[in-house]
Amino acid sequence: MDIEYESANRGRHDPRFEEGLAHVQAGEWDAALRVFEELNAAYPGDPDVLRLLDQARFKARLDKETRVRPKGVTIRWRRLFVRFFIAVALIALALATIELLRARVGPALAQARADREFAQQVDACRSLVEGGKLQEAREACGVVLGKDPNNEEVKALLLRVDSKEKEQQICQEAEALLAEGEYTRALEKLTDIQLLFPNTCKAPERISMLRERQSLEGLFKQGLAAYEADDCQGAVDAYEQVRVRSTDYEAETIRAHLYSCYLRLGQELVEQQPPQVEQLPLALDYFTRALSFQPRESVAQGEQRLVSQFLAGQQSFETGRLDDAIQGLGSVVGARPGYLDGLAAERLYDAYLRRGDQYRDAADYGMAYRMYDLASQVPGVDPASAINRRDSVAGSLTPTPTPTNTPTETPIPTATAYVPPKPTPLPTPAPPLGTLRGKIVFYSAKEGQEGMWVMNPDGSQKRYLGRVTSKMQQEYDAIRASESYSPDGRYRLYALKDKDDSTVQVYFQGYNQDGYLVTRQVTNCSKICYDPVWAPDGSRIALVSPEWESDDIWVINPDGAEWWNYTPNKWEWEKHPSWSPDSRKIVFWSNREGTKQIYVIDADGRNLKKISGDAPWDEYDPLWIK
Repeated sequence: MDIEYESANRGRHDPRFEEGLAHVQAGEWDAALRVFEELNAAYPGDPDVLRLLDQARFKARLDKETRVRPKGVTIRWRRLFVRFFIAVALIALALATIELLRARVGPALAQARADREFAQQVDACRSLVEGGKLQEAREACGVVLGKDPNNEEVKALLLRVDSKEKEQQICQEAEALLAEGEYTRALEKLTDIQLLFPNTCKAPERISMLRERQSLEGLFKQGLAAYEADDCQGAVDAYEQVRVRSTDYEAETIRAHLYSCYLRLGQELVEQQPPQVEQLPLALDYFTRALSFQPRESVAQGEQRLVSQFLAGQQSFETGRLDDAIQGLGSVVGARPGYLDGLAAERLYDAYLRRGDQYRDAADYGMAYRMYDLASQVPGVDPASAINRRDSVAGSLTPTPTPTNTPTETPIPTATAYVPPKPTPLPTPAPPLGTLRGKIVFYSAKEGQEGMWVMNPDGSQKRYLGRVTSKMQQEYDAIRASESYSPDGRYRLYALKDKDDSTVQVYFQGYNQDGYLVTRQVTNCSKICYDPVWAPDGSRIALVSPEWESDDIWVINPDGAEWWNYTPNKWEWEKHPSWSPDSRKIVFWSNREGTKQIYVIDADGRNLKKISGDAPWDEYDPLWIK
């Protein structure tokens, strides 16, 4: 078996086996038959050789039995005619289609093309109008209207061109009036612009500027009239309001008049008969203010120096510092003997006598004699008491040359500035609250200085305005009431429980542009909402509500769509909101630390900050002056 297997597989290794395969693959069956017969003879019984030999024999026999006959050419006329007629029909259909397109579709395409071009011309007209190129827009729209005289859109665009040209014309007229300084007529023109073309030509800003100028002009005329009528206090009140609003408006005239008035007001206080010593600090303040306008003016300098020296001497006299009192009062009497209707001389006389008594009691008779002798020489007073005391100590003097009646005069020293006691501020009159723009006015319960105060928005530079007078309260109430109005003044906020309301709600009411009375509900609180104030930019309203258990500061949109609690807590109170002039902050008071204290928070509810400091007393009801 092994011998047969080996011999049966040796044919594959013979090179002729590959040659036979090549003939098979090429279809050369006779050559393949010859090769595999040789292999079969050499390797009898090899299955691979036998298989390929049988295949070669079958294929060779098949080739011999199959005869190839030449093919004849047969023309199929019927099919040819069918195809020809189909081609002719297609050509005819194409020609008919072309004719149809030419007759019907062509005009439609031309119309579509024309419509597209017309639409492009309308778009160009619209773009030129919106771009403000009015002359080009008028020409382009005219071309379009020439093609379609009834085109409503183009007619509307031309009306817009007319309107914009009129707007430009009025704006140019307003600009010319402003350039010429015709502010009253310019304001009238800008008001027309605002009514016809709202918020164009910077009309709102310019109207505000001109109204401010009119207000300045009115205040200036009021101050000028008061000045010419010798009403310096009225002139100061009006002029200072002008200066708070503008440092440039009629600056030279105002500075000159304020210098004159402050000097005159101070002199009137100094020249009162009988002298009112308690008003001298106010006189000192007037002289200081006068010098702020003309720092080198000798008259005001002299007045300021004398009143300061007298107050310093008076203060020293009252506190027992007699040498300082003699220096200060001696300077005043030396410069102006009859100052304060002789009061300065009387105080100097008393200071000399008291100092002489001190020396006498200390057995320093020489200095006592000198003090009494100087007292006897003070002008304008009765020297009898000084002479009697001088003579009474003369016998106790050691044998020294008798002083002459012309002793060396005490030199006039440089005056020590008057420093008023800290617990009592200067009794300067409170300025009109409207002049304190950008500052915060509030009430304080500070002992000894209860009343109204003012401070910067960061809590610095607190200043006592005085006890609340009826005038101050009226000013405060008027400013507070103005915070309930919208910026244009047409709508007013108020809190009310209507018949259908479950609790007090916030409403606003006013007349719209058409002249109709409008009332709208702003809040929908489950608990009361009250004390609403409108932001100066009109975008939001601040109010107070215990919606979340305690009274908190809430901010809401005027349409009532959204509202936010800026000071959420469980028991503390936050009340009396007031917006900053730029609508970026809100000031209010809170008792979160026990006493009422004043806080400021950003308009987005962030950066809460206490500005009252560490005051242990109540400070409340802040009002941001706008």
